[in-house]
Amino acid sequence: MAGLLKMKQAGHLDPGQVIVVTLTGNGLKDPQWALDAAPEPVVVPVDVKEAARALGLEG
Repeated sequence: MAGLLKMKQAGHLDPGQVIVVTLTGNGLKDPQWALDAAPEPVVVPVDVKEAARALGLEG
């Protein structure tokens, strides 16, 4: 957002121009933070029944 405001102040944006800015507050702009906060991955054998069991889909 700060960069967009600077571009506007510098006159680099056209009137009526549509601009999309993604603002997140979830920390994903800092990949290391996301990795540190994530749980350990679940390792599932390459087997359809094991995959279904891991997903809670076994019948």
